[in-house]
Amino acid sequence: MTVKTEEIKDKNKNENPVSDQAEKSEKSETALVIATETKKKSGKNNSRKKVDNDGYGEFPDLAKLMNASEESLKREFFLFQVKKLMSKLGRVIVRYNETEKELERIFVNSSELGIGEVVVSPVYLSTTARLIRKNELNDLFVRSIIDFPFGESSLKSKIADIRDSLGAGVDGITVVLPNVLTEKENIRELKKQVKKFGRSFKKGVSVALNATDLSDDALSRAVKVIEKSRIEKLTLLFGETAQPELVKRLTAINLVKGDLSISALANVDTAEGMTELFRLGVDSILTPFADGIGEELIKRFKIEGVNLR
Repeated sequence: MTVKTEEIKDKNKNENPVSDQAEKSEKSETALVIATETKKKSGKNNSRKKVDNDGYGEFPDLAKLMNASEESLKREFFLFQVKKLMSKLGRVIVRYNETEKELERIFVNSSELGIGEVVVSPVYLSTTARLIRKNELNDLFVRSIIDFPFGESSLKSKIADIRDSLGAGVDGITVVLPNVLTEKENIRELKKQVKKFGRSFKKGVSVALNATDLSDDALSRAVKVIEKSRIEKLTLLFGETAQPELVKRLTAINLVKGDLSISALANVDTAEGMTELFRLGVDSILTPFADGIGEELIKRFKIEGVNLR
């Protein structure tokens, strides 16, 4: 069949030169199309290869310039990112049964993990100051939380605790206010107290409200007052609130918070739970499980060189 087909083609070529020219033109066009498609595919492959190389090809060069192994650079990268994440967490210590040995472990690990702050009840201030000096943890940010969890003590008592905290050398103070101050008839008193706290400690001061039974309207009123003051942020206390309810509550709060920085104090105990709250617009998270989250991340990413107790 092949021979017969070629014979017919040869015959047709001799008999019809116009047809022969058309066939040549058609073949040239086909060849051009094939060549163009091949070049496109080749370009795509080269582009993909270049992207892949951009992801990893420069890493050995960086290791060489720094006279370090690639593995050590990877560990440093993971450690840097974990500490960046941990800097947005605070370790809360508000229970009254912590031993000095446990407190020391918490402070040392919090410093090693790069946790943003340690929040302590005023009852621990003297012990905290002594352990900070003993372990040379001067870079650790220590915050005193006053009148936790409902803010029911008098204004005079709160001011006294602020003075004691300042005397102990804390870096920041959070004063818990009673939710009753967020009611319409008490807004003037809320303004008065917030203004007083702002004057008492000019840096690192925040106020806190118990968010579990705070209405959106009450929160909105409080936010308007606090935004106009010297207060750096509003801390919302959620306590034992379950994660689904916590997410629901923060979603609603995010609609009324305005530009005010929000910190959530809740029993968040996983990295995933932490990330979910950050996605909802929370600026920082205070939890008694902050160091536990950090330890879990160190193990997950097999980071070496972190000396935890």
